[in-house]
Amino acid sequence: FPLKISKPLVLGGWNWLVAHTIADGSLVISDTRGYLYWLKNNATDLQTYFKTNIDEPYHGHFNNPIIRGLDGQGRVWMTCQGGFSIFIPNEGRFLHVPVLKNPGAHFDKYYQFTLDQAGRMWCLGQHDIGWIDPRFPELGVQQRFGQANGFAIKMLDGKFDIDQKGMLWFISEENLAKFDTKTLKLTLFEGWGKEFPAVLEGGEVAFRNAQGIGLMHPDSLHANAEQPRPYITGFKV
Repeated sequence: FPLKISKPLVLGGWNWLVAHTIADGSLVISDTRGYLYWLKNNATDLQTYFKTNIDEPYHGHFNNPIIRGLDGQGRVWMTCQGGFSIFIPNEGRFLHVPVLKNPGAHFDKYYQFTLDQAGRMWCLGQHDIGWIDPRFPELGVQQRFGQANGFAIKMLDGKFDIDQKGMLWFISEENLAKFDTKTLKLTLFEGWGKEFPAVLEGGEVAFRNAQGIGLMHPDSLHANAEQPRPYITGFKV
């Protein structure tokens, strides 16, 4: 099979197609109408899954499914209207995790998933980040980080990425945020704007600006601890 996609590839406009290559070389594709397509390696026909043949836990749960990534077992994690669902290719079935079943254990809505080096599945909500144990996804978020426990995280934009050193990168309001998944330390770079940086396979971080596309290495980005010098810009008696 000639197409290899190591991160979710988004195609299309109104009806998104998100494709991902899984461990055996086959391809899974989701679209926002509620379909998941599985093109097995060396196969010519698609295996199609829809809300009507996946044992949906309740009507509407599997609306707007979007592939977000893979866990260490090669399972496909998808956000959807009711929470999230996991496709298990070697068993040809789904594990559904509806938020309504245990709302206190979950974010109100899940926007993104990414796996860290320790095997934890990090997840992004609207105002918090956290992690889920992939072995027990139905137990929900095991540890949360947000304003409620002293982290200056708010108004997340629905996207994050992880680099080779285990740093999560995301936008908090208009600040660039770096969260160390090992030390659990948050660093904010204020005034970045709303442009989400993409982490490349080589470790660089790419971002869009008015002049085009910029590249930087995460190690070259440091928080400035120096306080700004005040100036008098006006005086009136």
